[in-house]
Amino acid sequence: MAGDGFDPSPAATRSDGGRLYYPAQCRHRESPSVSSVGPFSIHVIVLAGCALLAWLVARFWPVRQAGYQPRAAASIVFDAVLAGLVAARLAFVAMHWRDYAGQLWSMLALGDGGFMWQAGLICAALVALLMTRRRRPCRGPVLVALALGALVWIGASALQQRHVRSGPGLESVAALTVAGAHADLRSTHGQPVVVNLWASWCAPCRREMPAFAQAQQTIPGVTFAMLNQGESAEEVNAFLHNQGLKLANVYRDPDSATMHAFNAQVLPTTLFFDQQGRLLDIHVGELTLASLRARLRALTPP
Repeated sequence: MAGDGFDPSPAATRSDGGRLYYPAQCRHRESPSVSSVGPFSIHVIVLAGCALLAWLVARFWPVRQAGYQPRAAASIVFDAVLAGLVAARLAFVAMHWRDYAGQLWSMLALGDGGFMWQAGLICAALVALLMTRRRRPCRGPVLVALALGALVWIGASALQQRHVRSGPGLESVAALTVAGAHADLRSTHGQPVVVNLWASWCAPCRREMPAFAQAQQTIPGVTFAMLNQGESAEEVNAFLHNQGLKLANVYRDPDSATMHAFNAQVLPTTLFFDQQGRLLDIHVGELTLASLRARLRALTPP
């Protein structure tokens, strides 16, 4: 799912040279994260809430004309939403088949956020029309329920995106080179910057590393920075060596200050900045190369 990340909670503590590292200390104390609630992406929560809203509208439709079956209508809404999700994913995979072909398993990594929502909405409407062809009294309420859920989802997503873009900029990213020297990610010659927050003990982080290595080699004009959270130089070097990864722009944030600054509660979390260092988007959970390309196309001008 979209929140497929490692929740840095107190239960995920580890010992390092006599000190305890608590990723949960990275949580912002003043306000909840706008990108996730616990291990779940806010997009997943909003989508689930809108689907539930559509189901409730159909189930408890106030005007009951003859022949209306509330349970059947609610069931049709559920089936239409599910079909829409499947169609949105399949359409996205078809559009980005070349990126998925090298790693077929990544098609199942739904947490990358790779969905073509236009195709999903059209499919959901068609399924609803098809399933109500013999239940005409249910058609109106079902379509209204789906439309209401879609409108609330679009509005909530727009508000969430606006809130994200009012967040801190690239200057709030705390980065050291692996050797320990200060690094200023703003000196990127006017390029967009993608900052991936990761740790060697985070399984989703390890799975998405090859995608970022390939992105660094195949996506020009974008700086990809791999910012380790809370680990030592020895741990970072040992991980990269053991994994055989050829990554550029690897940095450390030993105090996990960046997680705190951006209210990131889970790893991996990826931050997208424009050429001026302004925050454009935050993705919580694993990314694939296809979804990474799609996000960059949507967020940066051609």
